[in-house]
Amino acid sequence: MAPSAEPTAACSPAMVGVPARLLADGEIVILAIKPSGWFILLHSLPMLAGAVVVAAAVWCFKGRLFGPPATQTAVLTACTTVACAAVLLSGLGWMSRLYVLTDRRVLRVHGLLREKVCHCPLRELAEVTLAASALERLLGIGSLYFRRSAGPEAMDWLHIARCAEVRQIVTDAINRAR
Repeated sequence: MAPSAEPTAACSPAMVGVPARLLADGEIVILAIKPSGWFILLHSLPMLAGAVVVAAAVWCFKGRLFGPPATQTAVLTACTTVACAAVLLSGLGWMSRLYVLTDRRVLRVHGLLREKVCHCPLRELAEVTLAASALERLLGIGSLYFRRSAGPEAMDWLHIARCAEVRQIVTDAINRAR
């Protein structure tokens, strides 16, 4: 595969605008993507699972464990509220997250109340690792983990679609930056 600074057509639908304030003078955006929509489900999954377990316990044990029907209804309402809040917060987290590759660095922008920008120069990156849990593989997504030449991991790009293709684009950019 010939190195190319341009993302392939398969990444184009996920392209999003990058605010100019994030870029240095003359910096060229090669790739700007959001996580897959599965990010919302995967990040809310622990709370959803907890709400389902409690709701199932209320349903199965009815009056023996949770008292009168009014208490059962209150617990089921609380479970529904928790599940909806978890999905809403994960959705907001997805909306606020952006992964950017430029000709000089990789960036992760995230944060609901306060925007946080993590970045690392491409020349400092020693390795880009693609990892996918069994669930991620089933959903056709994966995560990229960036490791610096010296020091701790630089950052990660979680739950991205077309992860192998994105990894290749990032690797090509790193090789060109050296």
